[in-house]
Amino acid sequence: MRAIVGLGNYGPAYRHTRHNAGWMVLDELERRWRASMPVVARHSKVARATVDGEDVLLVRPQTYMNESGKAVRALVEKDGLGVTDLMVVYDDLDLAAGRVRVRASGSAGGHRGILSIQAHLRDMARMLPRIEPVDGQVPFPRVKIGIGRPPSGIDPVEYVLKPFLPDDLTVMVPAFVTAADAVAGWLRDGIDATMNRYNANDAPRPSRPPRPPRVPVADGVPVTNVDAAAAPDGSAPNSLRPEAPAPRD
Repeated sequence: MRAIVGLGNYGPAYRHTRHNAGWMVLDELERRWRASMPVVARHSKVARATVDGEDVLLVRPQTYMNESGKAVRALVEKDGLGVTDLMVVYDDLDLAAGRVRVRASGSAGGHRGILSIQAHLRDMARMLPRIEPVDGQVPFPRVKIGIGRPPSGIDPVEYVLKPFLPDDLTVMVPAFVTAADAVAGWLRDGIDATMNRYNANDAPRPSRPPRPPRVPVADGVPVTNVDAAAAPDGSAPNSLRPEAPAPRD
C-alpha cells in the first residue's frame, strides 16, 4: 500500500486557494481512479483507490498546513508505511506558475507543511530504526506545483491564501493534470524514472484535456467560502457570499 498526501488547508474558505494546489491534484486523481468516498482517519480525510492492483490512499490532512506532519506521522506509525511509500504533493512559490517538479528529497524551501513533515519524521527516526535520516533530514518523494512568486509588495503568506484567478487557471489546470500524471508514473515506474521524465526542460503534456475546477464567482470576484462537497460535481450552491479567509498558514 502507498499513500498520496496532498497538502492544503481544510475548510471551504480555503478550497480554491493557491496553498491548496496539492488538494486540486488529488481531485484529478480521485476522478481518474474512481476513488472511494473519503473517511476521517489519521488526522485526515482519506479516500481509497486501486491502481494496477495496488491499494492507494489519497490523503488530505485536516490539521491546517503548519501541522501536516501529524497526518504523515499517523500513516507511518499506524499503517506501517515507509517514507518511500509516501508521495507528498504541494505548492511551491519558487517555481514558475504551472511548472511541475518531482524530487526524491530536498529542503522545505520555507514551506510550512513540509517543515512540519520533516520535523515529525526526524522525531520518529529516533524511535524507528527503519526511518533513516540523511544529512539530518528524512528523505521522502514529493511533487511540487509551481504557483510563482507574488507581485511586488504582496506578502507571500497573503498571496498563498488567495484563490487562483481565472487567468491563473489557464496554466494551473494543465499543471494539476501533469502533476497527477507524475504521481501515477511514480506508482508505476518509481521515483528515478519519474524524475527523469518530468524534470526535463520540456515537461510532458497532460495525459488528457483537463477540466478546470469550478471556482464560483459573485460580482466578478472568486468566492472562496464554498465547500466543493456541497454538490456531487463540486459546483457551488445558489447562495454565494464572499468571505475573506482567516490568516492561517
